[in-house]
Amino acid sequence: MRQNKSIELKRVLCVGMLVLLTGGMIIGSALKGAANYVPLLETGSVMAQEEPDGRITRVEEPEDSRQVITVSFVGNCLVGSMLGSSAYGTFNEAIESEGVGYFLSGALPVLGADDWTIAALSSVFSDNSFSPVEKDENDRTWYLSSSKGAEVLSSGSIDVVSLATDHTHDYGPEGYADTIAALEKAGVRWGDDENAVYLEKHGIRIGVYTCTLEEEETDLPRILDWVKTASRSCDLTVVYPHGHMGKEAADEALLSVYGSMIDAGADMVLAAHSTKMEEPVSYGSGVIVPSLGSFLSGDTRFPELETGVFQIKLLCTGERIESWEWEVIPFLAYMEPWQPIPDPAGT
Repeated sequence: MRQNKSIELKRVLCVGMLVLLTGGMIIGSALKGAANYVPLLETGSVMAQEEPDGRITRVEEPEDSRQVITVSFVGNCLVGSMLGSSAYGTFNEAIESEGVGYFLSGALPVLGADDWTIAALSSVFSDNSFSPVEKDENDRTWYLSSSKGAEVLSSGSIDVVSLATDHTHDYGPEGYADTIAALEKAGVRWGDDENAVYLEKHGIRIGVYTCTLEEEETDLPRILDWVKTASRSCDLTVVYPHGHMGKEAADEALLSVYGSMIDAGADMVLAAHSTKMEEPVSYGSGVIVPSLGSFLSGDTRFPELETGVFQIKLLCTGERIESWEWEVIPFLAYMEPWQPIPDPAGT
């Protein structure tokens, strides 16, 4: 009996030693595998009370951080051919042979880098066979392109067009409606005498009145009414008129009319009618461009050579315009047919 108890005791001792030895090996292995492990410190420990090193671990964008909004304005874009002709050597034939992206590809480095580009459309887009409207002997021209013409604009990063021009009604109300449909399908916004355009970004609202100015007595009161209303709700107010009352672009009487728009609350008056771009004129706290000229001239292979982009930059802070500046980026009407490019000699 005693012998059995002795054997049993030895077994217990052996098992105990094995347990201790195995536990030690496991703990040692764990310590080696976690050599870089640093245990969490108690709140009251000395190390936990050390001063922070002062580094910022998270930075939030301040609410009044500055933003820059860039808007470009160009003059007339006549996208089409006389009576819609697609004969060899016409603008419409080039749409088919070169593709819609050909025409403004040289301007994309400028127009594609802004927030919006605004132009004046001087043609009709339609796939229907409408008859041209009657005109007097002083203007026997009608310009038309298929609905693909709208893609010439969108592929060139033109975002907004004025339809308050002298050729968008060349094919009557039906042609005008087709033009609007083609623009909307291409993602190009539009404005006219009845529909101003409002652009918004970073809490800034820009009002652009794309309008007709042919008769001072009838057109100017409507424009001034819009300016007075828009200037109360917009951070920047721009009048973009087409037509010059039969006067030269830099005529003093015409400049006086443009000045009255700034007096009423407009910040800029950027006119689009004549083929030649005129130098900007400072007026009060605003600026007048008597003519933006022609930017894309489907009516001729030999347009006025020098043109440009009038570009404004708005420095915005906390949903308000802190300051704004403008510049004219010189362009050549084309080096290749119907392809305006930045003037390499321009400054």
